Amino acid sequence: MSRDDALAVLAAARLAGQAPGDFVANLLATQPAPMPASDRAETVGALIASCAELSTFSRNLSHLVSLLRQGAFRPAEEYRPMLATLGTDVREHLDHFTRVMAELQPRRGSGIHQHRSGTTHTGARP
Repeated sequence: MSRDDALAVLAAARLAGQAPGDFVANLLATQPAPMPASDRAETVGALIASCAELSTFSRNLSHLVSLLRQGAFRPAEEYRPMLATLGTDVREHLDHFTRVMAELQPRRGSGIHQHRSGTTHTGARP
């Protein structure tokens, strides 16, 4: 931990009226456990696969639009099953994506600074 970060933790603990160890323990208790490094590669791989599926949806939708513009309604019918689940599939991807991105974010900023108003700003230097 950098000296500035340590001083910021000490100042925040003092402001909260807590011992530094208790302050840090309380902060940790409110945060989900970080993703184990061993799971990171697997998680990123699953996210890449999910993005590839979205790319396939995009190509299929482009092809479907092209068929409809040409008036080729019979071939366009082949896309009906995909369209039936498209909204759910995209929502699942977005839910998965936001969960993974949150898990992959570093838990620690470049410092926590308490301003006189009592608000906490992470990474901002006064």
